[in-house]
Amino acid sequence: MLIRTNPLAEMLFLPGVRREEVAHRAAVERIIEALHERFAMATGTEVTLEANPERLTAEKLTGLKAAGVNRISLG
Repeated sequence: MLIRTNPLAEMLFLPGVRREEVAHRAAVERIIEALHERFAMATGTEVTLEANPERLTAEKLTGLKAAGVNRISLG
């Protein structure tokens, strides 16, 4: 079911995890897929994830990018 007819241009994703953790790729993928099913997304929609820089690794960044995250907010 499409909820919104005007495509979203950006989305801020604040996972419900402790600040010192980084959301798991599979969970992020499921959430982004669910949002795509329910909302129209503009081409190049900005998908931002908040993360603690002390917990980020190259592997985690690669996984988040593959999941659809294209911007990280370091907090």
